[in-house]
Amino acid sequence: MSCADQTYGCIDCRYFLHVCCATTRRSMDHPSHPAHALKFELTSPYLNGNYICNACGVDGTSFSLQCMECSFDLHLPCAVIPHKITYPSHRHPLFLVYENPYPSDITYADCDLCNKELDVEKWFYLCKSCDFGGHVGCFAPETLEVLSSGLRTPEALAPMPQQSELNGTTQVAEEMNNMLRLQKEMMQVQLQMKATRVMANIISNSISGSRI
Repeated sequence: MSCADQTYGCIDCRYFLHVCCATTRRSMDHPSHPAHALKFELTSPYLNGNYICNACGVDGTSFSLQCMECSFDLHLPCAVIPHKITYPSHRHPLFLVYENPYPSDITYADCDLCNKELDVEKWFYLCKSCDFGGHVGCFAPETLEVLSSGLRTPEALAPMPQQSELNGTTQVAEEMNNMLRLQKEMMQVQLQMKATRVMANIISNSISGSRI
């Protein structure tokens, strides 16, 4: 996203950030990991350069919320999936489930909307009193659309999106879209900076070689 207004930047590296992006919080509390605050990371802190999102099971390389002590990681879009939603045909609200609520020997169930397999080790929506729930993408298709626009489609969250009328998802989708645009922009800047360093090394080696 272009920076038309005030920015923070490094002229030499042509590295610029919106004021809101540069001053964003560096940590946050999240209900999926109450033990510790999650730290905002621009790149993966792990040696292999990747991380696995605890919400959807899809890997990532940059822009995450992370607890190093517990090896707990979230994509930014996954971190703002609505905690509570309503579904027109059900009288109770549904809540986002972060951990398997069933006995340990049960790792799969059926989604009540698409009737397909549901991995209960990943996040999903559930009304516990009625045992009614399913994939995030089935109950909140706008959320899945935003996730899929910036990540590989997380099948664990929604193998088959359904149309439904939800309350309060538009604002969340807009927030996730903004995060994804920021993520793509920062990845492009990182690639440009890497290319600049490579060219600088080539030029430096060329000059050194010519002096020999």
